[in-house]
Amino acid sequence: MNHEGWTAHSFAVWAASQLENTDLYYGHGSQDAEDEAFWLASYVAGFGDEDFDDGWDRPITGSQAATGRQILKQRIETRKPLAYLINQIWFAGHRFYIDERALVPRSHIGEWIPEHFTPWLDPDRIGSILDMCCGGGSIGIASALELKHASVVLADLSEDALAVAQQNIDDHELGYRVSTVHSDLFQSVKSQFDLVLCNPPYVSHANMEKLPREYRYEPEMALVSGNKGLDDIAVILNQVEPFLTKNGALILEAGTAAPALENALEGMPLTWLMSASGESVVLLISKQELREHRILISRLASENG
Repeated sequence: MNHEGWTAHSFAVWAASQLENTDLYYGHGSQDAEDEAFWLASYVAGFGDEDFDDGWDRPITGSQAATGRQILKQRIETRKPLAYLINQIWFAGHRFYIDERALVPRSHIGEWIPEHFTPWLDPDRIGSILDMCCGGGSIGIASALELKHASVVLADLSEDALAVAQQNIDDHELGYRVSTVHSDLFQSVKSQFDLVLCNPPYVSHANMEKLPREYRYEPEMALVSGNKGLDDIAVILNQVEPFLTKNGALILEAGTAAPALENALEGMPLTWLMSASGESVVLLISKQELREHRILISRLASENG
């Protein structure tokens, strides 16, 4: 097909028309066919951070169009998430490197990073952050980019994921205050933190079998967590308190396991943060609350994980 004279915008419109005739799943960095098509077009046109407002009239070359067509063909034929095909993802307003060694960043936690976690927390009192189950490091690194006074530790059991995280640290030139630690949850963590951020595995075995094909390209260990999706969450809630400073807090995404978690912690008042989509799957809990409900949380851990 001849794309001579096309712009980034016209390529995006054409790509959207191709995607709309497929049964692809969107949710790994895009919301629908149009959103994904414009994301692909921005990549093909070589957009910088400043180009998204006024770069859509930029001409694309024949070579760029051919690259875009080939990526689109792969996306449709393989159903591999676009983020993996272009090794790029936008999260919390920042661009990150990503490949199949780590989960495609899409945590709801990203919604509150640009707001510095207000009004729930005082950003001036967040001097240290732990990104537990960090994957490619997007949550912790985006937080470091927004909270420029904070030091950040990225922790994960997967050394492959930590290699992706280290690349993102290097890409954003944050090695002076962001570091990684290879750890089975808190096993190798040595410090206390003002804020622990965590998007752990929370998909049950049964739900994993029902997920679209796109999820099969992601590391299963970053998705699946027991029969109820609570195994990792239970351990994290049970172990996190000693790693929080006096006024520290945990922000944890429970995802599809949120109803099971709320049922398991019945009687404990839980603060769920509502996302722009209307979902309430991210839990905010303080060190003090963890202490007050120690018995209930211990029971949750004994029954899961």
